[in-house]
Amino acid sequence: MTDGAGSIDAWLAGLLLRLEPAARKTVVRDLALTLRRRNAMRMGAQESPDGDPWEPRKPQQDRHGQVRRAGKMMRGLRRLRRMPITVQGDDAELGFRGRDRRIAAVHHFGGVDDVVDGVEADYPARPLLGIADEDLAVVRERLLAHLTGGTL
Repeated sequence: MTDGAGSIDAWLAGLLLRLEPAARKTVVRDLALTLRRRNAMRMGAQESPDGDPWEPRKPQQDRHGQVRRAGKMMRGLRRLRRMPITVQGDDAELGFRGRDRRIAAVHHFGGVDDVVDGVEADYPARPLLGIADEDLAVVRERLLAHLTGGTL
């Protein structure tokens, strides 16, 4: 059995290469924006790109020893302005910079990090960025809309 999606992808890639460089850059940027939005929504839903839920946050205490209700994780990192997109030619890169990159890496891969001076926390792996099968379908639809002159 042949992979129909693979032949469609090859066809779309061929059409994309026929575009002028400026138009191609616009399409690549739009696709990167779409993937950034989808990754931010997954982070808000507290799930990894493959759809598995993240390990829940450990109970936290306030200054008086009272257990606080654990809120959603990655509230700051999932802001779109914290996930910059860099487009160069036909390539787009989505990620984090500076301090955000270090924090995102600890959470994405798991590991130990300083919480405050002298206090460390061991974080389980909670994948933040990735491309799911549904993302590929959305990218195909958006790319096809760009190439046929339609809008989504």
